[in-house]
Amino acid sequence: MQTNLLSMISQTMFGCWNIRGYWSNVYDSEFKVRMCGNKKNIVKLLVAEDVNGDYYGWLSNGVVSLIWPSLICLEMCFPGGLVVAESSGKGKRIRLSIKVDND
Repeated sequence: MQTNLLSMISQTMFGCWNIRGYWSNVYDSEFKVRMCGNKKNIVKLLVAEDVNGDYYGWLSNGVVSLIWPSLICLEMCFPGGLVVAESSGKGKRIRLSIKVDND
């Protein structure tokens, strides 16, 4: 699938490729990834907004967080659901692509 990595939101992050075949424990620091129990195979990643992306995340104040491979996983992060969280004006859901950052 062709994706567009030229977007408004793009961040360098870190994560691990898991045995289920997707990036997991994606955070803005290696320390946070290690806190999830990942001691090895931490990879530097480029996370970018992409309407056709395979991942979902939460965008608040220009920072992406809560990155998941499915919308239902992101939905579970909010007690009232995404609609209630978005209507509060504190952020919004976005689609993301994740690529290995070779820089």
